[in-house]
Amino acid sequence: MRNKQKGAADDSAQVGCAILVAIALLCLARELLTILAGLIVIALAIGGIALIGWGLYWLLGKTHDLYHSWPNVFFFFLFLPIFIPFWLVDRWALRSKSIHVRCPKCKPSDECDTLRPVFICPKCGAKHSPLIPGPDGLFARKCACGKLLRTTFLGGRSAYSARCPHCNSPLYSTGSRQFGIQLVGGRSSGKTAFLAAFWSKYKELLQEKYKYMIEKGEFWFDAKPLDQFEKLEKLFEFDIDEPTEELNSRMLSVVHQFGLRSVQASFYDVSGEIFEYDQGKPLEPQFGYCEGFLLFVDPTQSPDFALQTTTNFINAFNAMRGKHPSYLSDVPIAIIVPKVDQFQKEFRSIKLRDAGLRDGVCRSFLAKHGFLETLNIIDAGFSNIGFFPVISANSQWKPYGVLEAVSWLMSDERSAFNYSDRYVFLNTRYNMYEKM
Repeated sequence: MRNKQKGAADDSAQVGCAILVAIALLCLARELLTILAGLIVIALAIGGIALIGWGLYWLLGKTHDLYHSWPNVFFFFLFLPIFIPFWLVDRWALRSKSIHVRCPKCKPSDECDTLRPVFICPKCGAKHSPLIPGPDGLFARKCACGKLLRTTFLGGRSAYSARCPHCNSPLYSTGSRQFGIQLVGGRSSGKTAFLAAFWSKYKELLQEKYKYMIEKGEFWFDAKPLDQFEKLEKLFEFDIDEPTEELNSRMLSVVHQFGLRSVQASFYDVSGEIFEYDQGKPLEPQFGYCEGFLLFVDPTQSPDFALQTTTNFINAFNAMRGKHPSYLSDVPIAIIVPKVDQFQKEFRSIKLRDAGLRDGVCRSFLAKHGFLETLNIIDAGFSNIGFFPVISANSQWKPYGVLEAVSWLMSDERSAFNYSDRYVFLNTRYNMYEKM
């Protein structure tokens, strides 16, 4: 009896040992499979990186006719796994901060191309396109003159002068966030006078608010093209309302440098003639990517004329964005009511800081003077609307409302100006009609 019990115990022990050994072997097999899978993934990753690297090498070499040697290619492949994350971060920094360039002449619609302008060597003036990491250098490329040129935005590439890759025009900035405003209105509606008054007050405001930062070199601003801004200053000084003749929008930009941050604010001014007739021609590309509009409804002109120009603009804008007219655009649009110094009694008590009162007074004024249909078509095209009574003349009346209208556009959450930048605009106050 005891022998039988002992034998059964031995059999149980053997079975238990066999089970433990089987479990151990399964665990070992699992670990080996995990290691093998890891090796396969690594091999595939290395193969994929090599394939991508070879594709980039072929693309750069074939497309841009760069000089390559096998040591450069070997160096490129060797450091590619380190470079790719850095390059992706560099691209992400440009995209997330809306950093690209806007050409003042051809205004390309494809902003992807404007991420890679033609950079100019500061030593010899040679052109480099595109100045991006490649077999000739991951983080810097040597020019023929021996100058090392940075190849990434984070590395300081934006310090170099650059030209448009489409039309070869000089670019105002290559490392700035962009904020564009298109002026819309018929002939003699006050667009150029508004720009002249705005630049005069804005320049004065920046020099006053940032006086100490400018002296310390922590902030600066640059107006380009300089001759156009000097012309605006003369127009404002002598109170001249000169109509714009260009049928292609001229771009006037102010580049702001806040320490390491840069913002380029651009204003597009065009002849009102393009809005007066339904010519069936598409609008210029910047109408599709501008961050805001200034629409001028001149109360001294015929309501039918204002209705015609506004209708033509909105129809062409809807056609450009490819949406049905029933879909409202959320691009902010500031309705400018110019020359209100000729209607003193109706605007005597308005306060610019009170948006509800300001919009209500302007709407009632325009409706009273026959612009109700114009208001209806604006409401049918846009969802983010603000109204601003404006005086642009530099005579017995001080300019009024010009800063506030642009400030309202810049206060939009999608604006390139963050809160600290917009502080300059949002805290401006003017007393209306001091001489009344």
